[in-house]
Amino acid sequence: NFKVVFGGQDGVIYAVREDGVLEFYRDLVRDGTVKWANDGREKAIGTGWQTFKFVLGGEKGIVYAVKQDGILEFYQD
Repeated sequence: NFKVVFGGQDGVIYAVREDGVLEFYRDLVRDGTVKWANDGREKAIGTGWQTFKFVLGGEKGIVYAVKQDGILEFYQD
């Protein structure tokens, strides 16, 4: 179960699990067929992501996150 799922750039999909772990998936082909990086296994990026009000993907691996108090932060993998 995911709390939120959002897209990044170049076939990247991010997903925040209910326990706050941010996962990373990437479609390598993007031509109508599916070929996932790591054979479709998630890559955990970090924990604590359930505490943010909003999270969304940007360019070049950047993830923007808005804290409960409205402060915007960004992270880059």
